[in-house]
Amino acid sequence: MEFHADLHIHSKYSRACSKDCDLEHLAWWAARKGIAVVGTGDFTHPAWREQLRSKLVPAEPGLFRLAPDIEAEVLRTLPPACRNPSRFMLSVEISTIYKRGERTRKVHHLLYAPTMEAAETITADLARIGNLASDGRPILGLDSRDLLEITLASDPGSYLVPAHVWTPWFAVLGSKSGFDAVADCYADLAEHIFAVETGLSSDPEMNWTVSSLDAYTQVSNSDAHSPPMLAREATRFDTALDYHAIRRALQTGDGFRGTVEFFPEEGKYHLDGHRKCGVRMEPHTTREHGGRCPVCAKPLTVGVSHRVHELADRPLGHRPVGAAGFTSLVPLPEVVSEIVGVGPKSKRVQGEVARLVGELGSELDILTSAPTDEVARVGGTLLGEAVTRLRAGAVVREGGYDGEYGTIRMFRPGEPTSAGSAPALFDAGELASPSAAPGPAPGRTARTGRGPRPPRAGSDGAGAEPGTAGAGDAQGDAPGNGHPDHGQAGGADDGEAEARTAALRPGEVPEPAMASAVPAGEPAAAVSAPSGARPAAAQGTKAPDSPVLFADDADTPAPPVARSVLDGLDPEQRAAAAAPAGPLLVVAGPGTGKTRTLTRRIAHLVADCGVPAASFLAITFTRRAAEELTERLGGLLGEAAGGITVATFHRLGLLILREQHERAGLSPGFGIADTARQLEVAAAAAGSEQEGKRLLARRDAGEPAEEDAGYERRLRELDLVDFADLVSLPVRLLEADDELAAAYRERWSRISVDEYQDVDEWQYALLRLLTGPDGDITAIGDPDQAVYGFRGADVGFFLRFTTDFTDAATVRLSRNYRSNAAIVDAAVQAIAPASLVPGRELRAVGDFTDPPRIGMHVAADERAEAAFVARSVDRLLGGTSWHSLDSGRVTGDGDGGLSFSDFCVLYRTDAQSEAVMRAFNTAGVPYQKRSHDRLLARPGVRMLADELVHHAQGPLPERVRSAVELLCERHSADEERCADLRTAGELVLPLAAECGADLAEFLSALAMGAEVDALDPRADRVALLTLHAAKGLEFPVVFLVGCDDGLLPFRLPGAAPDGGAEAEERRLFFVGLTRAQHRLYLSRARRRTRRGAAADTAPSAFLDAIDAGLTMPVDEESAARKRPRDRQMRLL
Repeated sequence: MEFHADLHIHSKYSRACSKDCDLEHLAWWAARKGIAVVGTGDFTHPAWREQLRSKLVPAEPGLFRLAPDIEAEVLRTLPPACRNPSRFMLSVEISTIYKRGERTRKVHHLLYAPTMEAAETITADLARIGNLASDGRPILGLDSRDLLEITLASDPGSYLVPAHVWTPWFAVLGSKSGFDAVADCYADLAEHIFAVETGLSSDPEMNWTVSSLDAYTQVSNSDAHSPPMLAREATRFDTALDYHAIRRALQTGDGFRGTVEFFPEEGKYHLDGHRKCGVRMEPHTTREHGGRCPVCAKPLTVGVSHRVHELADRPLGHRPVGAAGFTSLVPLPEVVSEIVGVGPKSKRVQGEVARLVGELGSELDILTSAPTDEVARVGGTLLGEAVTRLRAGAVVREGGYDGEYGTIRMFRPGEPTSAGSAPALFDAGELASPSAAPGPAPGRTARTGRGPRPPRAGSDGAGAEPGTAGAGDAQGDAPGNGHPDHGQAGGADDGEAEARTAALRPGEVPEPAMASAVPAGEPAAAVSAPSGARPAAAQGTKAPDSPVLFADDADTPAPPVARSVLDGLDPEQRAAAAAPAGPLLVVAGPGTGKTRTLTRRIAHLVADCGVPAASFLAITFTRRAAEELTERLGGLLGEAAGGITVATFHRLGLLILREQHERAGLSPGFGIADTARQLEVAAAAAGSEQEGKRLLARRDAGEPAEEDAGYERRLRELDLVDFADLVSLPVRLLEADDELAAAYRERWSRISVDEYQDVDEWQYALLRLLTGPDGDITAIGDPDQAVYGFRGADVGFFLRFTTDFTDAATVRLSRNYRSNAAIVDAAVQAIAPASLVPGRELRAVGDFTDPPRIGMHVAADERAEAAFVARSVDRLLGGTSWHSLDSGRVTGDGDGGLSFSDFCVLYRTDAQSEAVMRAFNTAGVPYQKRSHDRLLARPGVRMLADELVHHAQGPLPERVRSAVELLCERHSADEERCADLRTAGELVLPLAAECGADLAEFLSALAMGAEVDALDPRADRVALLTLHAAKGLEFPVVFLVGCDDGLLPFRLPGAAPDGGAEAEERRLFFVGLTRAQHRLYLSRARRRTRRGAAADTAPSAFLDAIDAGLTMPVDEESAARKRPRDRQMRLL
């Protein structure tokens, strides 16, 4: 059977979508429009997924329909001719933003699943990538190739279609952030892509000029953001009404009958231009201007027409063998609107369209197959004439650009003025006079007219057989002002004057072509012929006169191959790495290549000096640092690196205890007590849980009391050690046996210690026992980054190194390769009042051209501060959504080459992350707390846990879902809270599934610190970190929030300043500043809520040390809360 399908739509849970985008309205409008199969959209959104489960029932294989009672009610309200129940196909649009090839890529994809189970599998995998509850079309930091892999793994029938492939900002072939070929985007899985959605700003005739698209079936869909927008583009099939038959038709072409299209000029990214300046250009004019706006000199948005021409390797008019046809249409309300002279959403137009549908059938039938004399009889002669012209492609076109929609008109100015030609249902006097038609509004772009063009190759023009399908362009909004939907791009003609052709009626005179650039306020040009693409060079090549804007990036020369492990080091690093045997202290400032120097020193001694690898012991503080050290040594030494012992202090202690377990009174298989077990034993030994916590705190601080001995005895009885024992027990063993200590000193005769400023008393003792008074030890670190005093670390051990080892050499590393000069200079100024490095020097030597100043932001409160961070991420990425662009919030291309994982938000206390997470949830920005991301710390999880105890017995996942729905109903007025609750539900589902039906176990796991299920390593996410957890990391863009007195330096409310504590806080501030590579933002709030009390705040005193010339104020948008006007006043 032949039918139309519209497989790209959105639910009411997607941003900027109508609240009417529910299943009932979608089914009603699909039937009225003439759509047999419609996509569900948004199946990854938890609330919409519940709607799909409760209101849809299985129909034909892989398809669904409304439940019988709901379907009957929908059909009852439709005109008799349209009472054909629609089918639903499970679908979702996913936005991916990631970095590949040093470029930011932004690509949208359509995913289809044949079963609810497959959709659930996809959802579960994507929930580990990012936040699915904030938007029906989620934004994920995930490579397109990996998204395809997840889709294919869900079910053999699941498939992916690249969405609106030509859109400049968010598409696989887009000019701003796409690729030059679809296959490049999906890498080794590209063979699994067999269809592409072409977008509103292009049509098949344009796409046929690009031979690489011959491999794909070109489909079109409406991308409707409101139900009336369904079917503005659609795909036609002649298959069984069956998911798998539709998939087969797309894969093989058998049963695919083409598309229904927008006229590409109507798409809002068809031509090049700059909306802010009201400038619109044809591609050749863009090149003449070097890709820049002639008004403001900023880069133009390169449209679809230009982009298609850029990749074209065939002339316009070429039609591949076997290519299906297409029909270009204008929605029926738009046609009637032009005749009546009032808006397409007006009651008058909607009423007349309803009457036409009631008498003639669905809107698609009226536009494509109803006899024109019958259309004229029912709708009037003007409507009959309009439909005739529409089917012939003889319309007036005005090209859209840079987010401004184009317009398509059936009549030229002055035509519909004769009373004799008025439609039967309108009085002649009611017709709008062309002379009264409004011109461009002040400040808006004047649209340039385009005349009718003849039926194109492959299009269904006048006289085409009913039922043949037509051509398409991809996503976008309906024409005219006030579009409720976000358009997407497509388009391809070059627009050169010599390539234009026009079909002129008898007596018509050719009109001038479009102006090269039409600034706002100038009159619209006369009707002219549409532009066509001139033959382009071979695909992948650029015109010889193309400016740098469109040129390929120059190849980066390969670096010279190093001949020695010391090659490539700067003089300071080389001095440290090549220093002779003996104790060595390396004072390494941030970003100076500390790890590089340490690994090169070890590799030099092994490879160049012949020192046995087994004699080296390298100690770090974190597992991550140990893994990096091991990897780098392996790269330098190959298999020889396997002989080097690399360990954290605790791992080293465990190794010694495993070897000496009998001396320690332990069995060979002794265990390590985790946090919960430690508390259990401590509580039993101390008499209460509270006293047990105090006992453990004393041990962590290295200050055990005599009464704590019972805790240790109980651990030994249980054949357990705790984390403190892993260092203290080896120290006691070595202190008690000189021969044992000597054996270990002989085994590891050369010891290197990273981050030496962070050692505590027990670790220091262990090092002295392993090195002896004359040992060969290399200590590397920076006393100005000593920030773990609260854990017992003592920077004094670093400062006394040359006293402990009187013959020690000292080398300073002062060349910073990480950060730009503004950041480095600010950091040095900030640490100067408390620096522990006499004559502290740090110089930026990286390749940073014209580094930006440090951004300073003052917000009204912590919520406004978090909103500033979310906005800034959006802007620096060049927009993460259509709303970013359409609202004018983002006006540029961003900072270039950034992805979500390039951003980091730092804060002093974990409580500050709450506001940031809420802002990111609202904005749909994927994020990850990188330090102890406990589930109970996530917004909404605690409320959900409290609610679960009131729900009936059953599997916990179902109880979680029902609790989320009930809570969202209870808090329906608070959209932010509802988003948090839905996100919380997704986060706890893995733990709920693990606990089955055992609620007590589930709640216990939450209480004991269960963390967010390990997120997919393929995901890009913004990092949220405390300043302490950020140590050793670096990011291109860093936001340091909470630069308030009381947070930096941190003091409890009412506490007096402490000089020693404040010095460490200043060092912590220094650490935070030096995490940033390219951009640094420091923000504070005028008023902040801490421990439940809101109070005015003063700026951190640490900011005073930074020269004002290094900073600049940024984003005043949230600096003050605007008081909303009284509601009653607005009503009046």
